[in-house]
Amino acid sequence: MLTTRSLATIAPLYISEIAPPEIRGALLVLQEFSIVLGIVIAFWTTYGTRFMAGEWSWRLPFLIQMIPGLILGAGIVFLPFSPRWLASKGRDDEALVVLGKLRKLPTDDPRIFQEWCEIRAEVTFNHEVSVERHPELQAKTRTNEFKLEVQSWLDCFRHGCWKRTVVGVGIMFFQQFVGMFLLTPT
Repeated sequence: MLTTRSLATIAPLYISEIAPPEIRGALLVLQEFSIVLGIVIAFWTTYGTRFMAGEWSWRLPFLIQMIPGLILGAGIVFLPFSPRWLASKGRDDEALVVLGKLRKLPTDDPRIFQEWCEIRAEVTFNHEVSVERHPELQAKTRTNEFKLEVQSWLDCFRHGCWKRTVVGVGIMFFQQFVGMFLLTPT
């Protein structure tokens, strides 16, 4: 259950980072639709096997539902790193190459260069905000990196950000919670 919830949060983030802006919304809607379709298929598979004799009434739906998970698990190896993540790690040249591959354009295309510059500017801005808010944690040690990560999560609940955090968490919670009672077999 935790893994499903985590993936329901991580997948939209990854999609939003690698998708072109003009189709980003459509891809996120498709991802949410896929989640709901998967829930419906899982429900009807379980419902269809409830009269089977023995333990196969629950094993068969479980096995069937594992197939897409295994395919997705194997396919993740072929997904590229996010250009934004690469830029945040100082790997700007790799970010440019990945961005070119994702957009299927050469790296010297002006649109690729503009998006790459925007990503680098955002990463620089985020770093400067981090330095301003937490100057004592900027030394490159594992302890400071951990503390900085925790502080960045706590910053979501600071004045000026907590309302956005509540809206984001609320949307993810209620998107899953709404169908919980409707799809529970009786």
